[in-house]
Formats: sequence, C-alpha cells, structure tokens
Amino acid sequence: MALVEAARQGDHHAFETLYRERVPNVARYVGALLSHRDVVEDVVAQTFLLAWRDLPRLREANRFDAWLFRIARNQAITAGRRRVVTAPLEVVEAAADEDSTRPGLRLEQEAAREEVQRALQRLPSEQRDVLLLRFVNELAHREVAEQMGRTEQATRALQYRALLNLKGLLEKVRG
Repeated sequence: MALVEAARQGDHHAFETLYRERVPNVARYVGALLSHRDVVEDVVAQTFLLAWRDLPRLREANRFDAWLFRIARNQAITAGRRRVVTAPLEVVEAAADEDSTRPGLRLEQEAAREEVQRALQRLPSEQRDVLLLRFVNELAHREVAEQMGRTEQATRALQYRALLNLKGLLEKVRG
C-alpha cells in the first residue's frame, strides 16, 4: 500500500505503477459489462482519470482496489445508459469474413455474450460484482472477499446465489 500512499501524496510515478498493475483487471471487468471495445477503452481511461483526481480523498489505502472497481462500475453504468445496443462493427466484419463450416458462428457467440451481459446487468450489483471479480478477473475467493469487504464465506454464498439468479434469468430469456 506504499504505492497508494505515495500516489495519494501526488507521486505521478507511483500512480503510473498502480495504473500499469491494475489496468488489465479493470479493463476485463469493464469489458464484461460493456461489449463495445471503444466504449470499454473510454470507460477505463475515465476510471483512472477520476481515480487520480479523487485519490487524495481515499481514506483507506488498503481499500484502493475496491474503490477503483466501484469507480469503474459507475462509469460503465453511465456509459451503458448512453450507448445504442448494436453489434460491434469488428464482430460483424469478422463474421462476414470468416471461412468456417458454420457461417455466422461468431455472430451467434456475440449474441450469447450480449445475452449474458444483459442478464448480468439485471442482477443486484453485489451479485454482479462477485461474478465479475471471480470469473472475469479470475480472482481467488480470498481476493474477492478483500475487494468486497466481506468474509470469504460470505462471498462464496453470494457467488452461489448470484449463479443461481443468473441461471434463472438466462432460462427465462431462452424460454
């Protein structure tokens, strides 16, 4: 947490190190919430700009990651409200160019991904967060518990309920 403390004091190099270490996980997290690569990149950039601006107000340096993911989630929600739901251009182009035995497979996969993303959005925020941290960011149960400020047992139970709810939402959509 020395890096966080140094960054809180205005050390640009410390924040740059935090950025390099955290940006892959934040990008995966935001990418699970939003499907358009350009929007994901904008949200990640905005997340770190806001983090740098507001870092002096962070009370507990050991809660930096949880705080950063909260900023990312809020930015993704805001960006998601503004975006039009369409297939990303690169997916359409790739599907048109693909030479496979199942034309359109990539579009089907993208549609399934969108379906899961919509179902994730319908989950309560804590349930969505536990699933994204655990399965998208591939954090261990202990790390998820630390990020969420809960016990490991509580996050395991939350994960179980979230998976059940997600399954139910997907079953409703698929009829």
